[in-house]
Amino acid sequence: MRQMRRCFVWLLLSVASLANAHDPQLSRVEVAVTANRANVTAVTAASTLRQFTHSANREALAQGFADRIELWSGDTRVELEGLNLQIDEADDSAILTATTHSPVDRLSLRQRVFPQQPESRTILSIWVKGREPVDVVLDPAHPAYIPNGSVPGFAERALAFLSQGIGHILSGPDHILFVLGLVLIGGSVKSLLKIVTAFTLAHSITLTLVALGVFHSNPRIVEPLIALSIVAVAVENIRHSRIDEDKRAASAGWRPWIAFAFGLIHGFGFAETLSSLGLKGGALATALVSFNIGVEIGQALIIMAAVPIVLAALQKKPLATNRFLVAASAGIGLVGLFWFATRLLS
Repeated sequence: MRQMRRCFVWLLLSVASLANAHDPQLSRVEVAVTANRANVTAVTAASTLRQFTHSANREALAQGFADRIELWSGDTRVELEGLNLQIDEADDSAILTATTHSPVDRLSLRQRVFPQQPESRTILSIWVKGREPVDVVLDPAHPAYIPNGSVPGFAERALAFLSQGIGHILSGPDHILFVLGLVLIGGSVKSLLKIVTAFTLAHSITLTLVALGVFHSNPRIVEPLIALSIVAVAVENIRHSRIDEDKRAASAGWRPWIAFAFGLIHGFGFAETLSSLGLKGGALATALVSFNIGVEIGQALIIMAAVPIVLAALQKKPLATNRFLVAASAGIGLVGLFWFATRLLS
């Protein structure tokens, strides 16, 4: 049990250092072609752009971003003009708008925006009046888009977003701690299933509504609330452990509803990855379904790893394990409180 405590303290210290966990490693390049020019809009993570541009100057960042967009018209590199860069520090996004000085045709994108990042992906959308729109995902397996060349099919695009959903959960310590907090609630497998199902349903609802543009996610509000939800679950775990056994059943009845309420908040956090990309039509539907399934898989992996350990420990040493679970909940709550304060003040 002492070994478990040491491991848990190490885990808390590790995840506390990762308070800013939402870096999707996704970029988007959108090209709208008219008769005499093309309008280009590109979106990426501002922190990543600064890292690879080695500058904080807005003009240098804009030019560095434009240089990374390898658009070609046939055999000619497309030069971007009229660069305008907008940076939103709250959601770590950099949005570049630009135009071309001449007509373009047979557009291709020769590489991802950040090919140096092994797992980075670039979503390319091309709209030409009178033609089928192009929506492709460039990834390590398909690093370029060239007309009549190798273009990722539906299954490959879906798989790209599915893996992104899994990665979003497994690389996001705030979501991991919240799910672990739900697991530490304890109870029967049936009661845990109800809680997790409520959380899943809720975050799927808000993820879908934000991605469709019905609601808009404000990271300045959502991120502190996600941290606060971790604190609330930790406090509920401790409260639940201290009430009489005969009252626990009545208290447990409210827990799926609590999980549902907090799931709505976490759904806004999940949606940040997709809403910033501006996907439309079939590309949005593919990304939304695949990403959400990926989130569920990532969540299931955490639960399948944690639940058997907790249940086995409760059967072997129930008293010591209960004390550890209370201490673990307190530790999770403290990390959530730290995140809440830092996100509120940032």
